[in-house]
Amino acid sequence: MKKGLQSGFRIFRRYSQNDFSPLSLPHSRHEQFLDILKNRYDIMLKMAGLFLLFAMPFISALFFEIVFVQNQQLLFNSSQITYEEYQQRAMFLHFFFKLIQALLILLLTFPLSGNLRVYRLLILGEPLSFGYDWRKGVRSNAKLTFIGLLFFSLAYLISSVLVYYALILRKDSFLDTCLCFAPAFLSSFILLPTLFYFFAQIPLYNNSFGKNFQNAFYFYVKHFGFSLIFIFVFLASFLPLSIESIVWVWIVGMPHFFLFLPLFLLAFGLYAAFVFDTDLNVRDYKDFYQKGFYPLTPEEKMTLKENKKRIRKGGKLKRESKS
Repeated sequence: MKKGLQSGFRIFRRYSQNDFSPLSLPHSRHEQFLDILKNRYDIMLKMAGLFLLFAMPFISALFFEIVFVQNQQLLFNSSQITYEEYQQRAMFLHFFFKLIQALLILLLTFPLSGNLRVYRLLILGEPLSFGYDWRKGVRSNAKLTFIGLLFFSLAYLISSVLVYYALILRKDSFLDTCLCFAPAFLSSFILLPTLFYFFAQIPLYNNSFGKNFQNAFYFYVKHFGFSLIFIFVFLASFLPLSIESIVWVWIVGMPHFFLFLPLFLLAFGLYAAFVFDTDLNVRDYKDFYQKGFYPLTPEEKMTLKENKKRIRKGGKLKRESKS
């Protein structure tokens, strides 16, 4: 009877000949990206949910800013206030809500500091318990993360207010317009990419703020080309949020923090890991060097290439030789 029950509940599994071998592991940082999305999507969803939860006050502030400014626009269109009054009120409302938004950006310290540790464990292929490691990340990374976000929020406040000032007053002086846009340009192409490398270092290296920031600027300058691609992608993702629509801000804002931001941070974290391997880990932090993926030897590359050809042709896989 017992034997019959066992045979009745027997589970059959089929594995590839290369499963549980080094050839089945990701072999580069970009392969890690797909591997994490495929096998650790539940972790990514948890991080995305935390980003969205703490970003909701910021999105709400954007919503109310649009509502109040559009209300002043309606008053002007109905000739209840003059254009000069509209300019003054719109500037005050914009500054007031940008100040609130800058403060609300600091709330992202909690999800970002915790998620930075989770990203580190995913990228390095280390054991992960989400709740425990997220809380540990908040405790260990919150200070430097807060300082980095403080710089970002101040740059956001100054840049957005000056750009809005230039647009709403429609100044004819080219020099004045350039001066208004200069902080936004410097923030976008100097501070922001430096902060990306700064945040990527926080969960890995026990350095001071100054040392991490110095290293971050060095990495940005040395790898300027690829870093610029990430900057353009990040800035382009924020452009739809500049459309003054009370519906559009929710349609774009929520997916931005729930979908784009976690994926972007994972992609940049993997690229930063490649940069750190090239410029730092290979010399000073050998325990982190190429950790999280299996770099192939020339022989293994040939074996993997032959197996892919055999799979396409429907043939048998070539077994990995034992060393």
